[in-house]
Amino acid sequence: MEEQIIICEQEKNGVSVIRLNRPKVRNALNTELREQMAEIFIKLNDDVNTKAIVLTGGDKVFAAGA
Repeated sequence: MEEQIIICEQEKNGVSVIRLNRPKVRNALNTELREQMAEIFIKLNDDVNTKAIVLTGGDKVFAAGA
């Protein structure tokens, strides 16, 4: 099974946490990751239960080059 490059968790309080998950390349933003992020943001924008979105990276780095 292929590892998810983005993990999205929706909390009961309306906060969604989007975590970049490409630690081997320091969460570098490639086309696939950017497309998946866009899809997630569109879905969360359309979700009336979403009150806030937190975008985060890994323990040591947010994203290479960012």
